[in-house]
Amino acid sequence: NVQPPGSKASSPEWAHLLAVQMVVLDQQRQEIGEIRSMVHTLGQHVTRMSVSTEQRASSPVNPPVHEAIKGLIASPKAYEGDPKACEGFIVQCELFLGYQPRLSDQAKVSFVISRLTGKVRVWGAALVTNNSLLMHNYAGFIAELHAVFHHPRHGRLYRQSLLRLRQGLRSAADYAMEFQTLVAETCWNEPAQIDVFVNGLRPDLQAELACKQEGNTLNEVIHLAITFDRLLQERVSYKGGVLSAYALVDSEAAGNVMDWGFARKMGIKAILLPSSLSVQALDGGPGYISHVTPQVLLVSREGHMERISFFLLPGLSHSLTLGLPWLRAHNPQMLWAKNQILQWAPSCHRRCFPNKATPLQATSIESQGADKLVPIPSEYQDLE
Repeated sequence: NVQPPGSKASSPEWAHLLAVQMVVLDQQRQEIGEIRSMVHTLGQHVTRMSVSTEQRASSPVNPPVHEAIKGLIASPKAYEGDPKACEGFIVQCELFLGYQPRLSDQAKVSFVISRLTGKVRVWGAALVTNNSLLMHNYAGFIAELHAVFHHPRHGRLYRQSLLRLRQGLRSAADYAMEFQTLVAETCWNEPAQIDVFVNGLRPDLQAELACKQEGNTLNEVIHLAITFDRLLQERVSYKGGVLSAYALVDSEAAGNVMDWGFARKMGIKAILLPSSLSVQALDGGPGYISHVTPQVLLVSREGHMERISFFLLPGLSHSLTLGLPWLRAHNPQMLWAKNQILQWAPSCHRRCFPNKATPLQATSIESQGADKLVPIPSEYQDLE
């Protein structure tokens, strides 16, 4: 009941009002305590969040793994319709587009068509012009591209290609690369692969490997062949101004020839001829000789020496070739079965051995069609 101002309440009423006020005060104190506790807890959370934010700001920002890998995938090179390159082109497109998940099928097909050139671009342009359903079906488009332009050789053709494969004038590394590409499509065991690989090497490399391929894997034989090829063709040693190298004796060569790359590497000058000479190259095709070397001193291991000039030709499989003019000048007696010179011409006794008598021992040479291991010069003793 509300009493008018100035009225006096009885004692029981005052006692009741006081009790009510005490209860209200207790409730307020509890609420204030809870609020203080919540404020304190909130302050701790804010502090921890501030520290965490500062740490994240100070630490380097690493891109997502997906984005990092995406930056490493190269865009595929333009494809012009080579059947051998078709599968590789498709694989590169799949790798590149695999990290573009948000692209639609039409966008992916358009991208691949943009990488086509030549006759393949005409094929792709027809799909665009005719609004082919393949423009909206990436998987179907790739399958059609593969069916039209990829014409793989069957296993038999790979085997036939391997049996015909020869090193020729190439380096052993280039030959091994083509061999491994073809042999991957066959089911031959490793001994058969090794035999076919060695059979395709140049005769001089076959001779080097004759006693070293047993018990080795294909990869080890390939490594040996590449190493021997590099040493036989490029490795030289300078000792007091002397250059050591192998020479091929070839009765079918019309002149004495030096590989131009070998001469350039060794610093041997090239002298321009008054007019170029037309010759037949080793592969039967036409060739031209425009330069010769100055006269150099050619010395065999046994002391046979002469002043000689070489014609220069590029891309030869041997550094030096001693041809028919050299054979006529020295008329050596050959033991072809063992690749040896048994005796020199009588004129060589005076002219080519100025410091000592004609040696009695035979001179080993390298010959076309050699099928036996020749003695190894001192600079190659570490390969025995």
